[in-house]
Amino acid sequence: MTKIAYDITEIFTQSYGRDVHYGIARVVAEIAYQLVKCDHEVKFVLYSPAHRKFFEISPKYNEGAYAGVDLNIPNGAKPLKFRSIYSHSNLIHNFLVSAVGALVRAKNRSRWKKAGINLPEANLNGYKFFSAGRPKIMIDMINTIRTKCWDTEIFVLLHDFFAFHEVDERYGTTFAKKISARQQLPD
Repeated sequence: MTKIAYDITEIFTQSYGRDVHYGIARVVAEIAYQLVKCDHEVKFVLYSPAHRKFFEISPKYNEGAYAGVDLNIPNGAKPLKFRSIYSHSNLIHNFLVSAVGALVRAKNRSRWKKAGINLPEANLNGYKFFSAGRPKIMIDMINTIRTKCWDTEIFVLLHDFFAFHEVDERYGTTFAKKISARQQLPD
């Protein structure tokens, strides 16, 4: 039987302790609710950019929760956002990105610990990994999967993702460079 891992990181990064989500987080949540109810075994995971690891989440049925399912998303550790891939590179920029990135990851690990989150680490080797979150978050996940050399097939759903640079020249080359930089993943 095919092993499926479903990413609910988007809900975690947008979580303010509420049950109802909006935008992309809502799409991710609605898919998760249906997957919990299906007969197929699905591993629900969230990615922590602070730890650069995946962790397993165990949703459960709860009649009082939205859609009858509690996704069991940890509260109190909403990660600070920090981009790790940029369209340009130079020595000073690379140093600053590395230093600030390390500080942000340390702060996020501290929030995680303070919230008392103790989730089992998830191994995605041999899984079909599906994510419907934002591409900015997916890039770090894909890099982690590659770094760990897992044999994982990756499937993504991109939301409202079209090339602005082909529609409106105001965004021009800057937007195109950002998109192409995100698509250049290390081998």
